[in-house]
Amino acid sequence: MKKISYSASKAIKFWFLGWLWRHRSMEFTFPQMMKRFGKVLLILPRKESDVKVVRRWRERILFSIGNKDIVAFSIGAPLEIAQEWSNRQLFFTDGDISPFGIVSKKIIDAVKEEKCDFALDLSPDLDFITAQVPLRAQIPARLGIVRHDKNRIGEKFFNIMMQTSGKLNYENIVKIISAGG
Repeated sequence: MKKISYSASKAIKFWFLGWLWRHRSMEFTFPQMMKRFGKVLLILPRKESDVKVVRRWRERILFSIGNKDIVAFSIGAPLEIAQEWSNRQLFFTDGDISPFGIVSKKIIDAVKEEKCDFALDLSPDLDFITAQVPLRAQIPARLGIVRHDKNRIGEKFFNIMMQTSGKLNYENIVKIISAGG
């Protein structure tokens, strides 16, 4: 019997859990996208190096979101970083994640309580931990960044995907969101 590689088993886990947590998505026309949303869940990357990159785009991303109620969501990033993005933060630690990479019900309930209708995951590539949060919290519109080789897995978690094949440029996210508003 052939042994499954770590990345293949990880891909299977992503696909299966995405299928398990699926729900009906909101339908919307792209040019009017941001006008339809009232509250945005802004998911910050978990790695410190990725947080530093996205911080450089902070003003432009916030400007493109416009006059929306923003909730900054963070697992593991310093609280000060989340406070830079919004007056309302949901801050959690790695202790709120199971050894299998499943986010606790406490996190999902806190996100559901916010009643966001758009989630923007700023992780530079599909991060299973942050990607499952808006899906399980049943946020109708979820935008995430996915490498082109992870597209099929990303479909399970995001209904709007920005594909990248190399180094991510957040300018594309700013363009997508600005065009939608």
